[in-house]
Amino acid sequence: MVNLCVPKLVCCAAFFLALLTSCGSNSNKRSDYSEKDVREFLKPGIARAEISTRFGIPIFETAASDGTTVLIYHRPFPVHRKERQAGFSGFKVYLRENKLISWDPIIGDQSVP
Repeated sequence: MVNLCVPKLVCCAAFFLALLTSCGSNSNKRSDYSEKDVREFLKPGIARAEISTRFGIPIFETAASDGTTVLIYHRPFPVHRKERQAGFSGFKVYLRENKLISWDPIIGDQSVP
């Protein structure tokens, strides 16, 4: 009777491990984007909600002394890539009253295929 339980336990454990692995990998995926994509999308006056819908949650947010809100976005890089080179790695967004007033690219290390 004990021998019959072991295969069932192994099968159940494998199923739940596969389920957890697939949920975890999909929940953190964001669409990648280029500097050209950002440049075409971000126009003065665009709402913060539209920016968040397109690029997700910023990795950092702060309020400047002049009342401007600064958001920082980094491109989502695959973890498994080892080679890196300098290039467009994200951008800073400057908002006033939840509307875009300007943005700047962030140049830094990025993964390459």
